[in-house]
Amino acid sequence: FGTLQIGASIQIKASIRPMKANVLVARAICRLGKTRNEHIQKKDTFLVPKPLLELRLSAIVKFTHIVLSDTRIDFGSVLAYTKSGDADQGTKREILIKNTSPVVANVKVRRIERDRESVFSIIP
Repeated sequence: FGTLQIGASIQIKASIRPMKANVLVARAICRLGKTRNEHIQKKDTFLVPKPLLELRLSAIVKFTHIVLSDTRIDFGSVLAYTKSGDADQGTKREILIKNTSPVVANVKVRRIERDRESVFSIIP
């Protein structure tokens, strides 16, 4: 609630916290209280404002959609002490991480098992 002096303006801020992809539409209403013009009987002389000002709010909520070309990498049997640069030994596999949405996605891939020494490496 507040009062605006003649010729003054106020800036408002609207925010949104969507939980799912959707099209959202809402409205905000500014209710005008009694003004000096409403107390004067000669309405043809003075401008009487509308009692409500309406603002339409809309948003198209989009989320990222990441897909993998495969959800599992199986190296099969690999000889001990094989370097990952040896293409003949089949120690490299690739999967494709694709963002199919119209929204930019930040991706981080990391190994989550910590029960043994890390023998796998992941390079973006």
